Amino acid sequence: MLQILEESCIPYCYSVHDMFVACPTIYLINNEREYCDATTDSSVCGQCLSKITRLKDIDVVRWRARYRPFLDGASKILAPSKWARDTLAKYYPGINVAIAPPLPELECSKAVRRVSNVFHLPSDDIRRIGVLGAIGPEKGARHLRALVAKIRERRLPLRIVVIGYTDRDDRYQSSDKVLTIHGPYRRAEIAALLDYYRVALLVFPTVWPETFSYTRSEGWMAGRPALVPPSGALQERVLATGAGWIMDGWPNADSIVDQLMELTAPEYADELKRKVQLANAACLKDDNTAEFIGNVYSDMLADRDTAGKAEHEIARRQVYETACCAQGMEPLRQPADRTFTGSVRRRVKMGSLFRRARR
Repeated sequence: MLQILEESCIPYCYSVHDMFVACPTIYLINNEREYCDATTDSSVCGQCLSKITRLKDIDVVRWRARYRPFLDGASKILAPSKWARDTLAKYYPGINVAIAPPLPELECSKAVRRVSNVFHLPSDDIRRIGVLGAIGPEKGARHLRALVAKIRERRLPLRIVVIGYTDRDDRYQSSDKVLTIHGPYRRAEIAALLDYYRVALLVFPTVWPETFSYTRSEGWMAGRPALVPPSGALQERVLATGAGWIMDGWPNADSIVDQLMELTAPEYADELKRKVQLANAACLKDDNTAEFIGNVYSDMLADRDTAGKAEHEIARRQVYETACCAQGMEPLRQPADRTFTGSVRRRVKMGSLFRRARR
């Protein structure tokens, strides 16, 4: 794919979802299963990779050199957060990265009111804390187990409910009901599941600083504020919206459960209610972002210098016309000169079209 992009005049964007082009670990988690603080020292990185069986033969210097032309050739590089932008730029100095949070695709499925296949929890005063998503090593599976262990050890009135699953269990409930792992879910069920399990707030025990976090958006849509680590896009988004709290003493499990006890205490109820309102407000659609994304793809062909690559023009036109056909749209006669004066919805639709063409 990289060779095709280098040899053709088809413009493309790169959307930063993780740190794959910077490191083959993808999430910048080192051989000790901890975040590496985004070190760029190739000797340190090489030693780390040599201790990870599946990555031990990778030359990290060649790895990064391979993706430099790919990034330099992109018409746009889009990062969903400042942290993602700044971190990628550490590995590839000089690249131009625009911040563009993903357009929410959360409203496409109608929320359900009733759910099935749920676990029973006692009707008592023990407080319920939610964890949302597929919780593997990079999402904090070890930290989650540490929190559960501390709750048991200190006999705290807390329960952890995972709406999703972990790297160890798809569905599970401990005999003491301290940990419940509901299992896979549909997006439309999230709010109903959080209501059923009486989850007051969400905690994100993720090891690596997230580039964005779709589950954070889904949690906000369900009106649940979040307690997040003091780094990455999670911290960035909570500070920007006020729809949550930053962890004290991260990653110390005692400090986190102390904070959870404080946030769910009866005397904190008014503040929790205020955070719920901020969580709901945080999910309002950002029309400026929608317009920006819609225009990105519409401007790509016009901005691309195709001098000396006329032999590739037919291939580019064919890709464009095929994508139009797939969408049931009439191709424009001069795609390189097109501009959009229609609504944001129209721009976003064209953005979707060129994402498909890009594939």
